[in-house]
Amino acid sequence: MSIKLMAAVWDLALPLPRKMVLLSLADQANDNGECFPSIATIERRTGAGRRTVFEQLLQLEQMGVLTRVQISKQRLLFKLNYA
Repeated sequence: MSIKLMAAVWDLALPLPRKMVLLSLADQANDNGECFPSIATIERRTGAGRRTVFEQLLQLEQMGVLTRVQISKQRLLFKLNYA
């Protein structure tokens, strides 16, 4: 868990579903901003549906806050980009 990342997320003005997805990722990230949760894990932690999770991840990517890297067919690396 990266306290630094979580604190940064709390300060962002984001719609609630987007903030929850980002908080979930920050809570699971190492100090380099990297984590590997499954989509099902993000769904369970945020209470959001699968479609909502995918929509929010896309929005976070478009904002430049998040980068997704396909590691294998079923594994993604999420990299949180912060200043």
